[in-house]
Amino acid sequence: MAINNAVNAGFPFNQIAVQVFTSSGTYTPTSGMRYCIVECVGGGGGSGAVPDTTAPSAVASSAGGGGGYCRKTFNSTQVTSATVNIGSAGTGGISPNGNGGNGGNTTFIASPSSITLTASGGSGGSSNTAQTALGFNGVGGGGGGGASGGDVNIAGQKASDGSYTIVSTSPFFISASGSVGGSSMLGKGGAWKAPGSSNYASASGFGAGAGSNVSFNQAASAGGNGTQGIVIITEFLT
Repeated sequence: MAINNAVNAGFPFNQIAVQVFTSSGTYTPTSGMRYCIVECVGGGGGSGAVPDTTAPSAVASSAGGGGGYCRKTFNSTQVTSATVNIGSAGTGGISPNGNGGNGGNTTFIASPSSITLTASGGSGGSSNTAQTALGFNGVGGGGGGGASGGDVNIAGQKASDGSYTIVSTSPFFISASGSVGGSSMLGKGGAWKAPGSSNYASASGFGAGAGSNVSFNQAASAGGNGTQGIVIITEFLT
């Protein structure tokens, strides 16, 4: 890209270094850094809890959204240090009816340029206490986080909308499609927790939203956790 050629004029690089932040701290450039590419991902949202259900009733919560992503190229005069804040993972809603927590915002604040990158966290999913004895019940997923300040800014994925339909009560039969967690650029959203299952298919990577609960004839269940954000800095050195 043209910006890279301008940054490197007279300073051909011959080494590459990578600094990764999974907790908040201060970025200090590696000696000889001429320019760097900074990538930020916000935290993923948690999913909502569900209350006790007794057949032939059922209930479903919604999943968490994925964290936003931004990327920017800096030269050595724009960043001699930076404050890094890592977005926390959204926590699962507390049973029986807690909403999922929002993912935290990830920021990179460069000094002396004061350029700020922000990758916002995904929204937490909602609890749902509207048990349905027969028929359809829909549930909307949590929204994805935004991003700003980068050369590239990409919103996190919204969690899918889930639904379940109780087809008959005698015998009891449910057709379910839960809310799947939103993915980020560096993480995969969790699958929904099927009725009768004891475990989630957990969100993976960074900035991914947790999958939802779908429950019938079961005890109250807490929501799942999203995954935290990250900052990756690729440095080009002489």
